[in-house]
Amino acid sequence: MAEVDWSEPFHSEYRFMRVSRSSGAETARLAGFLDGGSIERNADTQVKEKGSVVHSGPLDLGADLVRVYLDATGMYTGWSASVPLGTFLPSTTSRDVEGAVSTCKVELTGRLGELAQDQFERPVSVPSGADPVAKAAEIARGAGLDVIADASTYRLSTAWTFGLDNEGGDSKLDAVNDLLEIAGFSSAATDPMGRVVMRRYENPADRAPACSFAEGRDARFLRTMTDELDASGVANVVVVVYSDQESTTVGTAVDADPASPFSTVSLGRRIAARYEYGEAATQERADAKAAELLRTNQSVIRRVTFTHAYRPVSLGDVVTMDYATGGVRDRLAVRTQAITLGAGCLVKCEGRGHGR
Repeated sequence: MAEVDWSEPFHSEYRFMRVSRSSGAETARLAGFLDGGSIERNADTQVKEKGSVVHSGPLDLGADLVRVYLDATGMYTGWSASVPLGTFLPSTTSRDVEGAVSTCKVELTGRLGELAQDQFERPVSVPSGADPVAKAAEIARGAGLDVIADASTYRLSTAWTFGLDNEGGDSKLDAVNDLLEIAGFSSAATDPMGRVVMRRYENPADRAPACSFAEGRDARFLRTMTDELDASGVANVVVVVYSDQESTTVGTAVDADPASPFSTVSLGRRIAARYEYGEAATQERADAKAAELLRTNQSVIRRVTFTHAYRPVSLGDVVTMDYATGGVRDRLAVRTQAITLGAGCLVKCEGRGHGR
């Protein structure tokens, strides 16, 4: 069989599978889904994934899930690939009726929605010295989710407690993300099979590109795109506060370099950002964290929004764009994807870089 080559045009079909919540197994192929629909991914949201499709009639799957596949076949060499696009909680939101014929709009929610909609029934304590990533994984598994997590050497310096607010308080997903953040991890995400992914944060500049887009005969992106520069999030002062019941430590970093375009000297004013962490820290650690965050707060964000034929790229992956005619050449970290379930499986992608 020919090797899969996503730079080659391909025929696309979509397959919907019923997934047992209890076993995780695919139990049946679901018929009745109409052409069209979309899946959206957004790294800046808690749940990360959602979608919308139309079904030709009622859809009742009980507690089970829906998994969407792209089945692609190369137009020239005949290669084939079956790629999961996501595993979702389905809910029927509306029904359009024309005589005896009706269609139902089905909203799809990523599985992190289960953690976002759940709360602790009673206070849950995490002791000092505990591994926060292991505890985050335990919370997710306790809600019936599979977890893939990087190992962490970080340990809490003070005890944490969740579920103290009798009026509802934070969700289990809030707790998971708080624990991941203190350990230096990215917020929880899900892979296309619906597993919760907990990864150590890695600067996009240090990641190898997942794929490259280049203009030319085999270009797989549209010529029209949007290129933006955003300096609204730039700060020249960062204040970090670590506190627990016994101590408070404040770390500060200031950019006063006359050669820096956003420094307090160059702008003639302070632009401050503040971060708070619920645990104890040494002064050295607080100052180092402030200096680290100052560096990340001084990047002018470049947003490039473009549309391309499907490639196996996920949120957070780095891609390279080489569009010399349009003056767009950069390494971009994928922040959003809107996948159209139609011919060519077109993906509208926002990638973020740093300046021109």
